[in-house]
Amino acid sequence: MTATIAAAQTLPSVHRGPSDVGPTVEELRMRIKERAGEVVDAFASPLRASHYVELVNPLWSARRLQARVEDVWDETPDSRTITLRPGRGWRRHRAGQHIRVGVPIEGRRFTRTYSISSSPERRDGCITITVKVLDGGRMSGHLVRDLRPGTNLPIGLPQGGFLVPEAVPVRPCSSPPAPASPR
Repeated sequence: MTATIAAAQTLPSVHRGPSDVGPTVEELRMRIKERAGEVVDAFASPLRASHYVELVNPLWSARRLQARVEDVWDETPDSRTITLRPGRGWRRHRAGQHIRVGVPIEGRRFTRTYSISSSPERRDGCITITVKVLDGGRMSGHLVRDLRPGTNLPIGLPQGGFLVPEAVPVRPCSSPPAPASPR
């Protein structure tokens, strides 16, 4: 407690005008958190603390976006739907967007783009992609035949402009009826 008060006293105050009330509690918390991060990073040298956090759980990485394979579902003998749980830094996608997925195969990293096949309103925070094996496709073959739940994959943020437009409320037409034509 004393260390927290001492850390808060060494922080510069924020001037808000003539009343000069000082920083809010939330601003103090943020500053203390930043300072604590700096102290932890000093002990983690030559790496940063985030590198060690990533060893505990790759989905907590602040350096790169990762996803864990939660489930695989074979749709046909040559296609599979893969359920991914994105980690820290993920932002909600919109219908029609895609992501980049990276896979290490035989010591090399391959990256391909796949459409997100799940609804943006999915409540569990997961997304799905569906992959079909291409003739000679090294990555698609690996994802369909060799990928197992629990595997962590590097992914990109949702991208793409081929979006389903937002729903627009339907308004009934209120124009006057057309005049009757004479016979």
